[in-house]
Amino acid sequence: MNEYLKIYDPLKTYKIKGIGEKTLDKLRSMGIESLYDLIYYFPRAYEDRTNFKDIINIRQDEYAVVKGRIVNIENRKLGHRKNITKARVADSTGFLEVVWFNMPHLKYSIKAGEEYIFIGNIKKGYNFQMVGPEYKKVEEESNFKGEILPIYGLTKSMKQSNLRKIMEGALDKYSSYFKENIPAEILEEYKILGRVAALKEIHFPKGVKGAEKAKNRFAVEELLVLQVGIQEKRYLGDIANREQYKLQDNKHLVKRFLEGLHFQLTGAQKRVITEIYKDLNQGRITNRLIQGDVGSGKTMVAMIVLLYMVENSYQGVMMAPTEILAVQHYLSMGRIFEKLGIRTALLTGSVKGKAKEKLLEEIKSGDIDIVIGTHALIEDNVEFHKLGLIVIDEQHRFGVVQRKKLREKGVLANLLVMSATPIPRSLALSIYGDLDVSVIDELPPGRKPIKTKWIDNDGDLEKAYDFIEKQLSRGRQAYFVAPLI
Repeated sequence: MNEYLKIYDPLKTYKIKGIGEKTLDKLRSMGIESLYDLIYYFPRAYEDRTNFKDIINIRQDEYAVVKGRIVNIENRKLGHRKNITKARVADSTGFLEVVWFNMPHLKYSIKAGEEYIFIGNIKKGYNFQMVGPEYKKVEEESNFKGEILPIYGLTKSMKQSNLRKIMEGALDKYSSYFKENIPAEILEEYKILGRVAALKEIHFPKGVKGAEKAKNRFAVEELLVLQVGIQEKRYLGDIANREQYKLQDNKHLVKRFLEGLHFQLTGAQKRVITEIYKDLNQGRITNRLIQGDVGSGKTMVAMIVLLYMVENSYQGVMMAPTEILAVQHYLSMGRIFEKLGIRTALLTGSVKGKAKEKLLEEIKSGDIDIVIGTHALIEDNVEFHKLGLIVIDEQHRFGVVQRKKLREKGVLANLLVMSATPIPRSLALSIYGDLDVSVIDELPPGRKPIKTKWIDNDGDLEKAYDFIEKQLSRGRQAYFVAPLI
């Protein structure tokens, strides 16, 4: 294990050419403390010197390297405090304008008649321009080989050339310390670069494709390490909770509720409920994103699981992003729960004074089984008797911190979050990496599919207004949603 931890040792314990006490201070100011910090300080871009262009061949919005002679250079004022430095550059094929803002000293360091290499993005002004490029005098490029060099994010005190030399030395001497952390079968199956090869390639790529392969490798590594860490935390949490977390698996209330419905649950709803039951009955903390279109029945799934937890001696809570939505949930769910003998309460910012004090006491004592509310639920003075399930509606409207504060109030932090935002499962795992994903991909019988159309021109807009007018003439309704501003 110690061999693996070497990479986290302070930089001063390593002998790397170019790193003295002053340089160590500069690196610390960049957040670089250890060998790992240094080697994983990846370039923000590359100076692609293989992309040498004659001026006649440059194109708008491309990154190019141009070698040319300075015809003239001048400073001009732009208003009271701003100025612009313009240089006219020529090669055998044409002219290029090079521009810097608020850097008047360049007029005295860049000399007319001398040849320079300019590296930057091409913009289209009156003529083609390169704005704010890096530049090097041709005499300084005697060892120019047409390679791709890394461009790092730096502080003013550190130079690109110095950090490149430090990085090169560190990689030469210590890259072998970075042991492979992706299983061999994954590397082989997906043709992923090995760790050491990728570290060398991401800092000093042999070509554009090599840099891309290295980036892909570290994207996989980052996601894999994140997921392994999340799964480890969940596994340890499950072990810690398994002794105290024993449900009787009572479903009498759920059965009564389902028998009272005038419709059958869809296959997708049944599948998701089964997935949640499986988590709960195995002693696992359920941590699940329920994704489904508007009208697919996500709230019905949440209601069934809330009933299940209450029947098994726990409290439940549902948090909505707005008071209007919280009240809607309370009015629709409260009536149903009341018939089943479930005590339900509404807690929003509008509940104040003695009414709030009484409600908080009832929640704390366990007299309330299910609380429906807004952000008011995460206030410090809200305490639960035995909170076992949290349901969050419209997950994208809440942050991780808000979710965490609510979970910390529970004896068991079982969590269901609901979202109508249609995103691929792979992306869902990236955004909600700590959540399992359940998809309700089926609408209840008789529901017409929702049609969504994008209007991107005046002709389509006219058609939309004509459609609305026809619907209104048939006695139907329409509504517009607009930003408050």
